Amino acid sequence: ILNMLTDARATLKKMSYLDDSELSEIKAHEGFVSEYMLFREKVIEYVDMHPEKEVHVVGHSLGGALATLASFDIASSLNREVNTVTFGAPRVGTSDFRNAFDELPINLFRVVVANDPIARVPGMLIPYEHVGQLIQIDESGDMFEPSDINTATVSYTHLRAHETREDRGW
Repeated sequence: ILNMLTDARATLKKMSYLDDSELSEIKAHEGFVSEYMLFREKVIEYVDMHPEKEVHVVGHSLGGALATLASFDIASSLNREVNTVTFGAPRVGTSDFRNAFDELPINLFRVVVANDPIARVPGMLIPYEHVGQLIQIDESGDMFEPSDINTATVSYTHLRAHETREDRGW
C-alpha cells in the first residue's frame, strides 16, 4: 500500500537537492523524489568515501525508480560512472529528465516483462518517459529481439537498445 501511495504522488517536483543549478531545475515524480530523499545523504556519502570502486545500482519496481534517481544523483553530483539495472521500474521524469540523464555517464538497463503494468506508471496525464536501454522479456522469460520489442506495451519513447558506450561518447 505504501508503494501505491508513493506512485500516486505523480506530480512533478524539482530536484533542488542537486548541486548543478541547471539540473536542480529539472523535475521528476514527486513521490519518488520524496522517497529518495529519505536515504540520499547516506548514498552520496558512501559512494564519495569509495572513489576507487565501481558503482552498481539495482532496483525492482519502486526500487527501480529510486535506483534511477540515485544513479542520476551519483553521476551528476559526484561525476562518477554508474552501472544500473532496473526490473519493472516505472517512469521517473519527463523529456527534460531523460535528456539530462542521457548526457550523464550512466549505463542503465531496464528489464521489463512485456505486459508489466508498473512500467506504465505513472500514467498518461504527465508525459513521463523511460530512460536507459530496454530489455524486454515475454511471460516465459525469453528475451525479445530488438526488432520485435513492442514499445507501446511498455510506453517506451526513447529506445537506445543498439547503442554502445562508445556511441554515447564515454
